[in-house]
Amino acid sequence: LWLLYAVCFVEGADTQLLPSTFRALEADVGLTPQDLATLGMCQAAAACMAAPFFGILVDRGCPGKWVLVGGSAAWGILTFLLACITDFTPMLVLRTLNGIALATLTPVSQAIIAKFTQPHERGSYFGYCGSALMLGSLVC
Repeated sequence: LWLLYAVCFVEGADTQLLPSTFRALEADVGLTPQDLATLGMCQAAAACMAAPFFGILVDRGCPGKWVLVGGSAAWGILTFLLACITDFTPMLVLRTLNGIALATLTPVSQAIIAKFTQPHERGSYFGYCGSALMLGSLVC
């Protein structure tokens, strides 16, 4: 479960990464506040729409560990690619795909906790995941 906490930590940091770089993206890349808001909205909307799909996937027998690994790997690759581009349209596509990759984390981590813990300890493990997520947001 410690790896799960690390994933939650990095997810929290990633959610703050775009807003914390707004000024640099305006100055260095020439994006407008409207562009930046669109990037954030598309990532969040994609994550909202995709999260139930990944929860259903795990419920139907797909190994949560591999869904989590795939989502984390895709997220890492997309984040690297985002660092390499400066045009708005490719950035928008990658941010949207990044939202889909991030959508694997919450439902799958919750399913893993529910599967590997006793009912009387689940609340604390969910709390640790939430704390790791918020700590990641705080550190970024």
